[in-house]
Amino acid sequence: MKRKGRVVFSCIIASAVFLMQNVTTIAADPLEYTGPQLDPYKGIEAELNFGTSGYALEEEDVWTRKVICLEKGDYFYVNDVNFDKGLSKLKINARGGTPAIIEVRRDKEDGRLLGEIKINKSKKYDNFACPTDDIYGKNNIYFVCTMGTCYIDAWIAEKKAPAKEDINKPPVVVNPYETVETETMENGGGFYDRDGTEYSPISDMKVVSLKNVMFSKGLKGIEITARTRYYDTVMEIHLDDPESEPIGKALIRTPDFGTCTAYTSNITGMHDVYFTVNNPVDFDYWRAIDNAPTPKVNPDKPNDPEEPNQPEEPTEPQQPETPEQPEVPETPEQPQEPETPQQPEEPAKPALELEGSITDCGNGYQVNFKLTNNSDEPKTGWKITMGKVDINIKDSWCVNIEEDDNLYVITPQGWNTTIAPGQTIEFGIRGEGTLNEDTVRYMIE
Repeated sequence: MKRKGRVVFSCIIASAVFLMQNVTTIAADPLEYTGPQLDPYKGIEAELNFGTSGYALEEEDVWTRKVICLEKGDYFYVNDVNFDKGLSKLKINARGGTPAIIEVRRDKEDGRLLGEIKINKSKKYDNFACPTDDIYGKNNIYFVCTMGTCYIDAWIAEKKAPAKEDINKPPVVVNPYETVETETMENGGGFYDRDGTEYSPISDMKVVSLKNVMFSKGLKGIEITARTRYYDTVMEIHLDDPESEPIGKALIRTPDFGTCTAYTSNITGMHDVYFTVNNPVDFDYWRAIDNAPTPKVNPDKPNDPEEPNQPEEPTEPQQPETPEQPEVPETPEQPQEPETPQQPEEPAKPALELEGSITDCGNGYQVNFKLTNNSDEPKTGWKITMGKVDINIKDSWCVNIEEDDNLYVITPQGWNTTIAPGQTIEFGIRGEGTLNEDTVRYMIE
C-alpha cells in the first residue's frame, strides 16, 4: 500500500543544495510566473517534478535519500526541460521492488515514446539506462510505470555527441529540384526517429544552411517536410544572409512529418540558403519548385503541347491548261434483261408432321407411321383422327385406338404422350383389304 513518507531535515538540505546547483529561475514580469529551468545534463531529483499520478513519496536511508515509489499505471512528469544539446540516452538511479519497466514519453503520459528503461528487482539502488529518440529544445517529459513496482531517486540525460567534422570532405553539391535531405546541410542531421528517419532539429537559436545552391531553372517556391509541437510555427527562407529579409515563409502546424510550401518571387543563380524558425521544428527535407514556363496547350489535342508554326512552303508555278478533248459519242443503251420471276416460297412445315410407309401383306396391309415435332416447344397429349371410309384398322402398336362413329381416334400411350422439339416417335397399324395412301385423310390435334 502506498504511503506518504516523512520529510526529514537532511533531505530538505540535500534538495536545497541540488536545486541551487541545477535549477535557474529566470527573472520575469512580477505578474507573470516563470517556472524553474531544469538542466537535464546535470541530474534531477525525482521528487522535483511538476505533477504526478498515483505516486508515493518514500523515505529510505533516512539521512541520505528521498525517492518516488511508482506502481503500474503511476507516473510523474517535468515541464520545459531544455534539451539544447540533444538527447541520446536517459539514465535513472532506482531499484525495483519487483522487476519493473519505466517508459519515457514526450508531452503526455501516452505521448510519443522516447525510450524504455527496464529495472531489476533489488534492495540496492543502481543506474539503469536506455537509448532514446533524439529531441531538441524545451520538452515535457513523462516517466510512466507500465510494469511492477520501482523506487526512483534521480534521473539524468546524456547529450548527443557532435559529429566529427571531416576536413577532407568535399563540398556538398545538390540538385535543389530533387529532394534535399537536411543531414547534408550545415548543422543538419544526427537525430533519428524510432522508425529510423534522420532529421534536423532547429529552433530560434539554431539554423540549418546550405552553401552554393544553383537555381538554374529559377525558383517560385520551396516544399518543406517537417513537424512541430507548436501551432503558430513559421519557417522562413533567407538567401546569402540569415539576417536578410526572407524570400518566403511556410506555416508548419502538424505534430507528424508533413509537407507545406513557401512561395517565393523568381530567384535565379547561385545562393547560400538559410532556414530559420520561431519555434522548435524537426526538419526532414526540402525541394525547390522551378519557375520553368508552362507549355501552351494545343486546343485540338489537350494533352499535346502546341506545335510551333511551320514556315510556308513556296508556291508552285501554275501549269498550262490541258486542251479540251473531243467529246466521245454516247454508248447506246442496252436492252434491259427480263426480271427473273420470283420463286414461290416453300410452305412452312406443320408443328406436328405425320409420315406413313405401307407394306402389302396379301389379304391386308401394314402401315408404319412417324410423327415429328417441328416446333420449338414440346407437344403433349397429341391426337390423330382418321375416317373409316379411308382406312381399316384391326390391330395397332405403341398407340391406343378408339372408335367414334365413323372415325378412328389415335392417342399416345403413357411413355410417348410428350414429343420434344425435333423428336420423332413411331407407331403402326394393321388392316384388311387394300389401302391407297393418297386417299387417307387425317387430322392432328
